[in-house]
Amino acid sequence: FETRDVGIVFLQRLMTAIMKDLIEEITENKIRLRRSGDDLYFESGKLSISIAVPSVNSSLIHFALNVENSGTPVETACLSDFKIKPEVLAEKFL
Repeated sequence: FETRDVGIVFLQRLMTAIMKDLIEEITENKIRLRRSGDDLYFESGKLSISIAVPSVNSSLIHFALNVENSGTPVETACLSDFKIKPEVLAEKFL
């Protein structure tokens, strides 16, 4: 990343922190997540997928959460584990 692109990484991490707080709020702090950089974890399962990249004239962020985790090749956590409907979470996040 060039200096001009550093802001997108900060935005990516801010989005991750906001999502962590929102999930904990929705679950009334029964679910405690761990944030490491731009990733969210529940216990040893990874909940989020995120990347920030520069483009020719801008920057892009991809941020997603696992809704289901059956058949994943690594240990993951997912919204269905927490009984959170993705539509409800997305609306609150936006």
